[in-house]
Amino acid sequence: MVLTFNRLADIALLIRQYLRDGHPTIGCFARITDISRKTDEELRDLHQLGFDYISIGTESGDDDVLIRMDKGYLSADIVEQCHRLDDAGIHYNLTYLTGLAGHGLGNRNAMRTSHVFSQVHPASINFVSLTLFDDSVLYAEMKRGEYTPATEYERLDELVTLILNLNCKTQLIGNTVSNPVTFTGYLPTDRKLLIQDLLTAKAALSEDNLELYRKNITSL
Repeated sequence: MVLTFNRLADIALLIRQYLRDGHPTIGCFARITDISRKTDEELRDLHQLGFDYISIGTESGDDDVLIRMDKGYLSADIVEQCHRLDDAGIHYNLTYLTGLAGHGLGNRNAMRTSHVFSQVHPASINFVSLTLFDDSVLYAEMKRGEYTPATEYERLDELVTLILNLNCKTQLIGNTVSNPVTFTGYLPTDRKLLIQDLLTAKAALSEDNLELYRKNITSL
C-alpha cells in the first residue's frame, strides 16, 4: 500500500489481464500512514479493482508505545484509517506485537490496545511476539540499559488481558514461530477457551524453557 494509487491500479489491471477467470482478490501489507495518503475515492476504487485484504502493521494501540517505537502515528489514527477502510468495503487484518511495551508495561499496552481495536472491525488480528536480533536498534538500546524486554510470562499475561477485553467479532491468529504458545480462535465464541489454553500453557512451561525457545529463533 505504500505505492501510489496509480501504481496499485496498474498492478491490479495487470493481474486481471492474466487471471481472466473470476475476480481475483488482492492482499497486501500496509502501514497506517499508507492508508492516510489515499483519498476516500482512491480506496473505493482500489476495492473495486480487487484490493480486499490489507494486513496492517499496527503493533500496538497504546500511544506511549507507538511514540516510543517511532511508528509515525497514534491510536486515533488507527481508528480513523480503519473506519475509512470499512467505508470503502476493504477487509483488513491488524497485528499486535506482544512484549513491545517492555518489562512491566504489557498489561497497560493490552488494555489500551483492546480499547482501540474494539472501535474498529478487523477481519482478523494476528499476534506475533517481539524477538530481538543483535543487528536491531532496539537490541542496542537494550544493551545500553535503555530498554528492558518483557519476560515470557508477562507476554502470556498480556495476551490474556487483551483477549479478555477485546469487544469485537474477529479471528485471532497466533501461530507464527515467534509464539512459543500457538493459538487460533474466534471472538467472542472462543474467548474462554483461548484464555484457558494460554493459562494452562503458562502453568506447564517454565520461564527458562520459554526464554530458551526465543533465544533459538534465528529468523522470523
